[in-house]
Amino acid sequence: DSGKNGRNKSSMGQTDFFFFFRSFLIVMFSCCNQSLDLSGEAVSQYISDTAKSVAEDVMRYWRAKRVDRVHFDHFSEWYNEGGFETAPWLELLDLNKWVLADHSAAAQPPPPIPTQSVTRAVPPTPAPPVQMATSRTPAAHRTPGMIDTPASFNPSPNPEAFRALLASPRQPFALGTPAAPDDLLDFDMSAVDAEVDDMDFMLQHEHDTAMSGDGANVAFLDPDASSNNNINPSPPKVDHQNALKFHLLTNDNHRGYMISIGPNQVGLLNRIVTENGLCQSDAPTICEFILNETRSKARRLTKKSFKAAMQKVMAHSAKGLSSPPSSSAKQELSTFSDNMFNAFDVSKKGTVNAVELACGFTVLCGGRKSDKLEHVFDLLDEDKDSLLSFQDISRFIQSFLVVLMSISSSFTFLDGSACNNDKSTIGKAIEAGSDWATSQVFEALKPSNGTICFDDFADWYTKGGYQSIPWLELLDLRKWVLQES
Repeated sequence: DSGKNGRNKSSMGQTDFFFFFRSFLIVMFSCCNQSLDLSGEAVSQYISDTAKSVAEDVMRYWRAKRVDRVHFDHFSEWYNEGGFETAPWLELLDLNKWVLADHSAAAQPPPPIPTQSVTRAVPPTPAPPVQMATSRTPAAHRTPGMIDTPASFNPSPNPEAFRALLASPRQPFALGTPAAPDDLLDFDMSAVDAEVDDMDFMLQHEHDTAMSGDGANVAFLDPDASSNNNINPSPPKVDHQNALKFHLLTNDNHRGYMISIGPNQVGLLNRIVTENGLCQSDAPTICEFILNETRSKARRLTKKSFKAAMQKVMAHSAKGLSSPPSSSAKQELSTFSDNMFNAFDVSKKGTVNAVELACGFTVLCGGRKSDKLEHVFDLLDEDKDSLLSFQDISRFIQSFLVVLMSISSSFTFLDGSACNNDKSTIGKAIEAGSDWATSQVFEALKPSNGTICFDDFADWYTKGGYQSIPWLELLDLRKWVLQES
């Protein structure tokens, strides 16, 4: 990025980006086995075409926003908003994800499992998620690499790897855990089909004129895509063969539980959030509808007032749809919300804590995981000092777990043995799981005043806490529910 007389101009145009991408592709393509079967002219054409295509995509994105010169923050936004689909090979700039993957794995012995192992195939530990960027951190002052996980992308290259991440018991995070790498996005390259030449695989779709839109991403995400270049251009879908599973670790005698969300439940949730427009509604607006129905300082919500709030939620969400929701779609949402209310009504008195229910309801809303987490943090910060106590963080985590458990289709001990599925047992499991997760946060951070801010929590999660509660990734519906859409 050198201007005239060697001065730094801090921005790039289309020609600059062409050479920027071309420089990486020349080296990457030299590593491809398929390049040995091509002429030098063909290799050069592949590289130039790809560099030109990606450079045009960057500039097209920003020219639509009346920006002619692209700064690094602009480039980061383009990448997170869909550029990762256009140029997934940029992930290869981090050698730890492919070249050094075996070395890193050999250097770290596997952690002990806290309970009897469940027989299943588990891929290598996935790369950590990126650091959460918060509204309290202006873009101009963020640490390089503090870029949000792109929309519509999974935390691993295929649904099976994501399910295995959720299902794998993790060990408590300690301050000595290596920090997550500063990066735009994290892929687990090991989860890609071993028979496929990864770099050939990712580069060739750039030149497949039959592929466009989301289809360009499918070959990389779908482990079932064959290695004979017959790439299916349809969007990635939720695997209906297997349930999505995650562990809820606790300090009780059983050390935790296995939660399963079956394909039928995922399909139901997909219909509820898409056909009623919830997935297009932001969490703060929906939470406000719910909280506005409270009539007391204790912020309690009756079932009648919750139904009134849901009428407003449904009317608001439907505005973003091309046609009104069907009666069956409305009924499914009504039944689901009634069940959710009952799940929060632990005392069976017909009232619930409005703030906790609103926090849990954000699971059904659109938006990024980090945005939902920060909004819920603010809702629970009743004295508005930007700090939460141990009890507050436990409520923070518990609000999400109540909703996820109400969606679940099965509930067993970690070793696979059966346990009671009554409301009391599930409630105790949620409470135990929330307390265990909160203890991991506070034992790692050791706050002197017994409180933490959102940035503390985000830092803990990024630097290893995701291993303790990987199910938080489910707050982004685009990673599982909306794969069907």
